[in-house]
Amino acid sequence: MKFNKNEKLILDYLVDKKDYKTADEISIKFKISVATVYRTIKKMNLMFSPKNLVLSKKGKGLKLNYELYLNINNYNFKNRDKLPTERRNEILLKLLFKSPIKVKFDYLFSDYFLGEASINKDISIIKQFLLNYNLKFWKKDEYVWIEGSEENIRKLINRIVINLNLINSDMSYNNLKKRDYDIDFVLSQIERIEKELETLISYPYNLNIFSHIYILINRFRKGKIKFELEIKREWKKNYNKKIFEVSKKAIERLSEYLNVKLPEIEIDYLYQYLISSRVYKEENGEEILKKETKKITKYFINEIEKNTKLKFNNIELKKDLISHIEPMLQRLKNGIEIKNDLLDEIKIEYSKIFKEVKKVSGKVAKKFKLSNISEEESAFITLYFMKNIEETRNEKNIIIICSSGVGTSELLKVKVRKLFPEINIIDVMSKRSYLQRIEDYKNLDFILTTVNFEEKIEIPCLLVSAIFIENDRHRVEKIIKENKYADK
Repeated sequence: MKFNKNEKLILDYLVDKKDYKTADEISIKFKISVATVYRTIKKMNLMFSPKNLVLSKKGKGLKLNYELYLNINNYNFKNRDKLPTERRNEILLKLLFKSPIKVKFDYLFSDYFLGEASINKDISIIKQFLLNYNLKFWKKDEYVWIEGSEENIRKLINRIVINLNLINSDMSYNNLKKRDYDIDFVLSQIERIEKELETLISYPYNLNIFSHIYILINRFRKGKIKFELEIKREWKKNYNKKIFEVSKKAIERLSEYLNVKLPEIEIDYLYQYLISSRVYKEENGEEILKKETKKITKYFINEIEKNTKLKFNNIELKKDLISHIEPMLQRLKNGIEIKNDLLDEIKIEYSKIFKEVKKVSGKVAKKFKLSNISEEESAFITLYFMKNIEETRNEKNIIIICSSGVGTSELLKVKVRKLFPEINIIDVMSKRSYLQRIEDYKNLDFILTTVNFEEKIEIPCLLVSAIFIENDRHRVEKIIKENKYADK
């Protein structure tokens, strides 16, 4: 199902609108007549009769039938004609899986009805694209082939295979009509690895491991492999023993499946994918933390706080970021890319934070001498910041400063907590104690105090009665609303 220009404009406009929009608003937005708006919507609704893709309500306007829209998108994704990019990716895969074996030119393009000009254009684009991976395209007589290092060949195949969407993030087929013995075998091996490691490998790491094993099978079955890399023998000292043993057993099973003795370096390759997938823990149950991970995590938080003027719950945010950054460093070290299906949505929904994270990612790569941090990685990091922002928006961190006795201050604390469950009372203290430890409380949303402050402090202060009357409650409600507005 293909939509024309006006249909696409209207659908893209309505897709992120919660409320009804009038035909006049759409008309002004896209400089088309109101009659064209209604005619376009009528045509779309007829396509999906008896259901309506765009709902209309008298006196309110137009709204997208979001559930139907999602179903159409899923159908279109599975059944649409191949785009030129997809065609070129399929051609590339044929060559990469067989590399450096020569392939007949006619065989390469036999599945596509293309003229000479289109074929030449495809080859030109493929040649240029291969240069990004230090791979070379060769053509001699009626044969074509690709040459380059095994590492770079697999890196490019991995990128293409992940984008082919052979399987879903939950490790099930995307196309149930087509079964593939190799895919079934790879899925069974991932289940076996999870069982041996006593953990579930989550998205996107499960797709990466699937892709790696699937590529391994096809390279050994179709291509001719030369390894330039030596295995670093210090693995005995530095490697996680359990993950190494699991990797070794998996490669032994793959050797049996392919009926070929796989080289020892394949154990190392699989190990690197597993160690980059948040599956490893030390014997004491704590994740292995490196000094570099902590420094990078701290740098991300400090820079984003400085650039956005936002306040974060640093303890929770550090935990979340460390859980992503530690395996990310392993991926960067080993040239492993991950796919983020939410990338486009994150760019739109959280554009401000994403741009800041992307900027800081560039600084991190430079400062800590790392490989380039991809947009996919930056988008995952953005989600952790957004999660923390949403949590801290709903929870206001305050302290209560009280000059009265312990009983009165505790009563005030109980009253505030009962009336405002979204308030997190970090501490109850005297004015003197606060002024002595002011740096410890710089990330508060506001302070409730029964004592007047003559000193100038940056945190908003609200003077309230020790018995917290109705008027105090209204004033707290007001400061919470103001605080929420300031956060946006």
